[in-house]
Amino acid sequence: MRWKLKSVPVLSHHLSLSRPNFPSKFIFPENVYSIYIPLFMLFQWNWVLKFGDFTSLSISEKMAAPTPINKTEEEWKVILSPEQFRILRQKGTELKGTGEYNKFYEEGDYKCAGCGTPLYKSSTKFDSGCGWPAFFEGFPGAINRYPDPDGRRTEITCAACGGHLGHVFKGEGFKTPTDERHCVNSISVKFVPGNAPASI
Repeated sequence: MRWKLKSVPVLSHHLSLSRPNFPSKFIFPENVYSIYIPLFMLFQWNWVLKFGDFTSLSISEKMAAPTPINKTEEEWKVILSPEQFRILRQKGTELKGTGEYNKFYEEGDYKCAGCGTPLYKSSTKFDSGCGWPAFFEGFPGAINRYPDPDGRRTEITCAACGGHLGHVFKGEGFKTPTDERHCVNSISVKFVPGNAPASI
């Protein structure tokens, strides 16, 4: 016996790749990607603008550029000790191997001795053997760099108050993530232990 197939009417949208015939209350764009991709990109860009690059430091370590602190030299003389004034404001240098933090490796943060702005984490400090505290990286936006007039070195200063920290050297072959050495005067910074209350 031969079977005879009976034709059955089929709704066109069941076989078509075009959009279904939804009721008018549904919003179904011709191309859903035209909405979702721009929204996703907008979210990603907003994340970058808000938080910045997180490839090197954790979220808690990120900070914006500090607020400028403007004082006269006479005001700094009142705040700082004579030796602090000589180094921070007159760009002096402490004697090699004499600094308080040269061989100091406790956990915490190093802040500007003049204004208290956070500059370095202890995890970025390393023993370079140079006779001064060495760091391979500072907090983002906390440190400014200026070429010395003779072009031989690059000075580093606190981005908030302009206090002289020391000099930065690159390409010396130290096995650090940045291959940089921030050679910092101990007297230019103040160490704050990691378990100390957050204050400036």
